[in-house]
Amino acid sequence: MQAQTLGGIQIPEWTPEEWGGTTPYEWLYDKRGNKFLQMQLLEVMAAKAKAAGIGNFKTLWKAYLETQKNVDGMPEGNATNFTGQPMELSCGRYQADDYGITINNGMGETLVCSHPIMPVRRIINIDSGVTMIELAFRRGKVWRKTIVPKQQISSAQKIVDLSEQGISVSSETARPLVAFLAYLEDANYERLQESHSVGRLGWVDGYGFSPYVDNLLFDGGADFQRAFDAVKPYGSWEAWKALALDVRAGKSIVARVMLAASFASVLVEPMDATPFICHAWGGSEAGKTVGLMLATSVWASPVAGDYLRSYNGTTVANEMQAAFCGSLPLCLDELQCVKDRKSFDEMVYKLCEGVGRARATKTGGLQQIKTWRNCTISTGEMPITGEKSGGGAMNRVIEMDCKDEKLFKNPREVLAVIRKNYGIAGKKFVDFFASESMVEHARTMQADFMERLQECATDKQALAASIILTADSMAELLLFQDGHALTVDDIAPFLTTKEQMDVNKRALAWLCDFVVSNPARFEPGDYGYSGECWGCVEDERAYIVKSVFDKAMKDAGFSPESFLSWAKRNGVIETAQNRTTKLKRLPKISVPARCVCLKISQAEDVTNSVVTDKAVLEQINCLFGTEEKPF
Repeated sequence: MQAQTLGGIQIPEWTPEEWGGTTPYEWLYDKRGNKFLQMQLLEVMAAKAKAAGIGNFKTLWKAYLETQKNVDGMPEGNATNFTGQPMELSCGRYQADDYGITINNGMGETLVCSHPIMPVRRIINIDSGVTMIELAFRRGKVWRKTIVPKQQISSAQKIVDLSEQGISVSSETARPLVAFLAYLEDANYERLQESHSVGRLGWVDGYGFSPYVDNLLFDGGADFQRAFDAVKPYGSWEAWKALALDVRAGKSIVARVMLAASFASVLVEPMDATPFICHAWGGSEAGKTVGLMLATSVWASPVAGDYLRSYNGTTVANEMQAAFCGSLPLCLDELQCVKDRKSFDEMVYKLCEGVGRARATKTGGLQQIKTWRNCTISTGEMPITGEKSGGGAMNRVIEMDCKDEKLFKNPREVLAVIRKNYGIAGKKFVDFFASESMVEHARTMQADFMERLQECATDKQALAASIILTADSMAELLLFQDGHALTVDDIAPFLTTKEQMDVNKRALAWLCDFVVSNPARFEPGDYGYSGECWGCVEDERAYIVKSVFDKAMKDAGFSPESFLSWAKRNGVIETAQNRTTKLKRLPKISVPARCVCLKISQAEDVTNSVVTDKAVLEQINCLFGTEEKPF
């Protein structure tokens, strides 16, 4: 008998013995890539098998398929049959092929989707536990992939948004498509690859350090994808190291501290510390931005817009960026972009709390609160804190005045090197801390620095400075071996003493200036006060009308209640009847007013006790046993 040909394929002529074995079934199974052709061949072979005495060929064929499920994991029942599909999935009653996806519900055929689409991977965020689904779909000849929240493809209202990515879905096909994708995931749960993801950088419990963990995906959204991709080793380690050695051997302590602070950021969490800010400020020719770019190049591309950002953003945006950075430094340039000076303290507190704001969800619950434990390195033409800043804000910032100093001999050469070589030092640095013994060594070193720094700074500033010194010493030990690690003497001039930190003493100094600078409001002329009456000065006392005092203090950023409580305890004000004020009949005015009575001689003694820069130098010299300036 002549062999029969179908679709260009010649059907062999098997012997009765072969028909009784598995040879015909194996041959037909190999044609599963073309479902339509396979079904045509099945009909022809069933007729040939009947002629050979095998009347139940189709039944035997189904049994053969069942055995193959256990051999090669073929999906049960009907399967997807898309050309070039990433994987084959069981699709039950759905017909899924190159012509689209349909289902017969007993009342006719319903269109699910006009093109191939299928889930190919399940992704679980290790911080939140939120599940994402990677979808593969084909429009035309090219397969594309997208990662979407499972919640989105589980809702007929939300899945319509996938049309923006080119997926054919409308309000009419939304429900059928949701049902189809849910069936595919449930029916093929064990076959779908499961991966883990993270939406931030830095230390991840049980995994290592993002983004250096293999097979750990990023699901932080398109807004941060560019910054995430910028954190990678690139270029020559030797070229970057040579530049870093030159900076470390240079005269600029500011540049060296900024570089050390970049390494220090990843030690904040292992040292069980709180976030802090390292801020360099000064004239536009100092090279501050180049210093910030050098600090950025420890971990990522220093090109503006990749990882490095500016202060030109909302409070929420800065919070989101800090949470994204996680353990890596948040690098912000151009503080002067913040127009409202009063918002500086608020920004400091929020960045250094390490915890984002609690926000409600549309369903009435709370969103996952974002956290971070890192160092913010920033630059600007002005300091972040001022005389009116709260003690807590000053405590959290290490500010470095660049003055007339040039941070780099040749900034252009620095930029030329770091734009082509970056991200290598950071990866090498964190790789060493995979060892718990190395972490313990760093903790011992940090405790030693902390003890020495507490003699000349507040506890919080001493903690931040100790981490910077520890990171620089560890970098010297592990990466540079150049003998140029920062010392306590190097960083001490940038720290704030407890006397300088006292917000009430600074408020008292401001209050004295307030009275002196408004003589017409406190000294009436022959015909009374010129304009408003704010009080008077007599008998070594400055009397300030309480309502004027409260408004002035609040406008200046001080708490009137807190100041009066402190002033009463320290004998700076004169009070009556267990109050913090006194009744006073002001000159030229017959009606008595309740006033804050400031004792000028006491105020002078207290304000003189606020340590000046010269006194700080003398204190440092005394502490470290040297008559030379430590910087």
